[in-house]
Amino acid sequence: MQRRNYFRITTPVWPPLLCRGELVDKTPFQFEIKDISLGGLGLFTERDMRDVMSPGDILENVEMDLDEHGFFCVDMQLVGQAISKVVDSKGEVKVMKRLSFKFLAFSAFQERDLQQVIYELERLQIQKKESVFRIDSGRCSVE
Repeated sequence: MQRRNYFRITTPVWPPLLCRGELVDKTPFQFEIKDISLGGLGLFTERDMRDVMSPGDILENVEMDLDEHGFFCVDMQLVGQAISKVVDSKGEVKVMKRLSFKFLAFSAFQERDLQQVIYELERLQIQKKESVFRIDSGRCSVE
């Protein structure tokens, strides 16, 4: 059983939020951010990373591009890798590799700013759910 210390939010599918930097072997990467919390993040890639990274490896000066919510530069440590199945926009099942990272250190300013982004992403998710499904006079209507 996994225990979390921070609230984790799934990031929107569109526009994708991205994470860029260099792997431990100095090759550049760009992965999609799947979820984020004050403690760390989950990234999706189609590439098998087991031959490149191991739990405990540290990536420094990684840029998190959170689209309209801003940029963060962080150091993070790989916690683990797993395989996830996701349904793409065409309804097809894709096998993705999920990389789980924890943040190593945040300044008070970064923590405050990231918390605001997480609250905003949650607000947008709730707003989107409420606008798609409305219960009106006992009926469920899709707008």
